[in-house]
Amino acid sequence: MVEDDARRLIRAINELQAKDRVGELVSIDNAVTYRTGIGPDFYPESPRCDAAIEYLIEQDALVREEGYDPLNLSVVGVAYGWFSITQTGLDMARS
Repeated sequence: MVEDDARRLIRAINELQAKDRVGELVSIDNAVTYRTGIGPDFYPESPRCDAAIEYLIEQDALVREEGYDPLNLSVVGVAYGWFSITQTGLDMARS
């Protein structure tokens, strides 16, 4: 289930934010998680979303943006901070 959630998440990220551009700065918000179509138990900071993001990081599909400050999330307005999407991430989004 984690791999499927992660693939759906990376597709939504690409469709809404990256638009097939390697290195694009992306974030995970309600619009992205809704776009996955997974359902009401998949939202920022939910256990399923956390697992999907960790999977994408482990697979080098997303790279946490340098300068990420977990204490400054309320200012940033996104649950996990910012990421760059990699070529691996775009390949996953297209598969």
